[in-house]
Order: sequence, then structure tokens, then C-alpha cells
Amino acid sequence: MRWWYFFEYPEEGVVFQPEGEEEKLLTHYPGYSATPKGRVRDLRTDWTMPPSFQKLSKLGMTELRQIAVEAIKKQRVIAVQEEGEDSDLVSSIDKELEEIKA
Repeated sequence: MRWWYFFEYPEEGVVFQPEGEEEKLLTHYPGYSATPKGRVRDLRTDWTMPPSFQKLSKLGMTELRQIAVEAIKKQRVIAVQEEGEDSDLVSSIDKELEEIKA
């Protein structure tokens, strides 16, 4: 599932705190920090991990279907903006949306 079109990660209000003044957060890798010497740390906890198969598998089929439909609709909006309404990608997304709704 394309969870990044549905879930915000990291969730609003989640703050990752590096240790010490030299350790800096890695901006393109939420929840990771690094020191100038190259030591990388994972600051995430079970509560601040991104969506995963393990987390999503605990949801019911109805909820998963709703999430999938919303995620695909958001992907379609972006695809139309970037490639146009008549693109192959948008057609493919439309077919996938029909299959999920069925």
C-alpha cells in the first residue's frame, strides 16, 4: 500500500531528540541522527515508527480498504498534476481504484 499518500510521517508533534551538541538529526531520514564521526543512531520507538505491514495487518479489511482508496485518490491527484489527466499512469491508477472499490 502507498501509505505515504495517507499517513503523515512522522506524525505531527513527534520530536526526535539527538544526544549531545554534535549529534544532528538526518533531515531526509526522520528518526535518525548522526555524529561528525559517522555514528548513526535510530531514535524511533515502537510508537514513532512509520506505518508498516505489521501495523497495517492489525487493521480490519474495511478500514484497510478505506485507507487504500484514500491513498490512491491522493496519488491520482498528484499524478494528474504532474503527468496530466490522459496519462498512462492516471489510467492505471483509475483501474486500480475500480478494483479496490469492487
